[in-house]
Amino acid sequence: MKNYFDKILYMNLADATERNELMQSELERVGLDAERIESVDGRKYIEGTNGEQIQVMQFNEHGVNTTYVALIDTLLSAFYRAKDEGWKSFLILEDDAEFMPDFEAVLDSVFERKTRMITVDDLDKPIVQCDPLTGEAIEGAELMYEKEEVEQEYSDLPDNWCMLTLGCVNGQYASKQIGGRVHKLRQFTLGTAIAFSESIYDLCIEKLESRNAPSDVIFSNICFDNLSTVMTCGIRQGIVTQRAGFSSCIGRDVPSKEVS
Repeated sequence: MKNYFDKILYMNLADATERNELMQSELERVGLDAERIESVDGRKYIEGTNGEQIQVMQFNEHGVNTTYVALIDTLLSAFYRAKDEGWKSFLILEDDAEFMPDFEAVLDSVFERKTRMITVDDLDKPIVQCDPLTGEAIEGAELMYEKEEVEQEYSDLPDNWCMLTLGCVNGQYASKQIGGRVHKLRQFTLGTAIAFSESIYDLCIEKLESRNAPSDVIFSNICFDNLSTVMTCGIRQGIVTQRAGFSSCIGRDVPSKEVS
C-alpha cells in the first residue's frame, strides 16, 4: 500500500515495550512504514503502604491532567519536526491503534485521483446581453459566456484538506458528505489516528502550546472555530479505532471506541 503522507509516526512510552511490539505488528499487517517517537511520560507515582506504586492524578494551571499535558508535548515535538524538516503532511498514531479490515482499500479510495465532466464557462465564447425589447446591447451588463463540458480531476479527499481523522466519533453536529466515505466535520472526538497538512501546522502549534485542554479537544475546537478556513475531514465508518485495554498514557482502563 502507498504511504499518502510524508511521514507516519506513532507515539509510544519507553516502558511500553509490549504495546510497541503490537503496534509494529499492526503496521506490518497493513503495509505502513512508520517511525516510533518516544512519548513524554506525564505519570506521577507515590509508594503505597504495601510498597506498590500508586499513580497520582496531577493537574496544570488550566485543570488539565499532566498525562494529557505530556501527550500534548509529544504531539508538539512532532509538529516542530514537521516544520523543521519540511513535511507537506504527516499522520500520527497512538500505540493502541487498531486498523480495520478495509483500511487499505478505503485509504486507497480516499486518495485515488478520478475524473468527471463538469460544466464551465467557455471563455472563448462571450454572450452579449441585449435588451429583449430593443435588441441593443446592455451597457455595463455582466459578461456572460456559453457553456462547455470539461474533464476535471478530483479525489474524495479535497486538495485543501487540513486535518483528516481516520477514525472519528460523531460530535454534537452532523457531518457533511464530500465524496465516498469522506465527510467534512464540524466537531469530532477520537485522536487515535489524525493526519495534518502543512497549512495547519502553525495553528495547531499555537493552540497546543496553550495546554489548556486535552489534545483531542484542542483539535476539535480548531475545527469548530474555523469552519470557513480549516477543511477538517473524517472517514465515516472509520478505518482506525482504539483497542480496548490499559491506556499507558493516562494510566487507566479504556474501552474500545466505536468509530462512525
